[in-house]
Amino acid sequence: MKTVAIVSFIGVENYGANLQAFALQEKLKQLGFKPIYINYSHQSSLSGIKKIVNVIWSFFRLLLGYAKRYNKTTRFRTDFMYLTKKINNLEELNNLPRFDYYVVGSDQVWLPRILSVSDGFYFLNFAPKGSKKISYASSFGTSKIPKYLDKIYFNYLSEFREISVREKQGASYLEGLGIKSSVVLDPTLLLKENEWIKTFDLKSKDKKPYILCYVMTGDHKGAKFISDLCRNIIKTEKSKYKVIVIGDKEYKKLNPKYNLITDAGPQDFLNYVFNADYIITNSFHGTCFSLNFQKKFITVLHRNNCLNSRITDLLEVTSLSERIIYTDTNVNTVNLSKFDYEPDIDILNELREQSMTYLKNAMK
Repeated sequence: MKTVAIVSFIGVENYGANLQAFALQEKLKQLGFKPIYINYSHQSSLSGIKKIVNVIWSFFRLLLGYAKRYNKTTRFRTDFMYLTKKINNLEELNNLPRFDYYVVGSDQVWLPRILSVSDGFYFLNFAPKGSKKISYASSFGTSKIPKYLDKIYFNYLSEFREISVREKQGASYLEGLGIKSSVVLDPTLLLKENEWIKTFDLKSKDKKPYILCYVMTGDHKGAKFISDLCRNIIKTEKSKYKVIVIGDKEYKKLNPKYNLITDAGPQDFLNYVFNADYIITNSFHGTCFSLNFQKKFITVLHRNNCLNSRITDLLEVTSLSERIIYTDTNVNTVNLSKFDYEPDIDILNELREQSMTYLKNAMK
């Protein structure tokens, strides 16, 4: 059985990062490979006062339920993912045994600000010369890449055997560098709904109907818009719903009477999404799972944010661009009735098949 070393963001508590890593691993297993994640994390890009503030904030988060989330996420990786022993430095990284294939992806592994602190790790520079390097759904995380980085990206990526990215903007950027690439689905969408249900034993629960708000860290404007929108829902025809919020720093921006969840692990997150009657999110993976589980949902975005492309691309190719509500919209004019239908799963299945064809061919 041929071995595959995978590189991605696995040392974080983000739901999407862990679930996409699991999904790619499972698809490689189904194709007959033996995948394993390189258990190495690059150093933090924070420095000075920001690093001190982050340490202080991390301590307070432990008191707000974050410790349970951390432990659950660690257990998830132990139970469901294949990892090498902990790699502590570049020397240990370079001493790993040789693998048949080296795969990087998905997630924002090629984000410009990661370049200076990752020492080429996410470009598989530790792989022996002549290794088969492949990218699956890697993302630059932004549509604006500084010109001075062109040569660095070209030098790293010209060594790859096959490259696929998650957004059209990423493919266009690579084309400008003279590098061919394909656009594929995020790994979370490669696994069908029934595969997620079976693997994690997701079950419908007798419950009061609820709206799930999945709010990403740092997006205060988006969090406030979601909060205001939920208030309107409660006041109008959606008053039968309670609101459950999963988020981090934004909890202060949301109505304190909402049921804030701070200790959910990846499996808990899947259950909350699976059982939600309605989902409002500003998250890419929140959007992915809403689509995959065929939920009624709204995605809240900033109109001019260069980080939006991963979400707008996904909703465009699945004919669901109207699900986007921008934060400069008057929240009182949002007509929720037009979102009361399930996504067309046939479109997603076709895109899933195309993405799997890329992965099969890349691994030949």
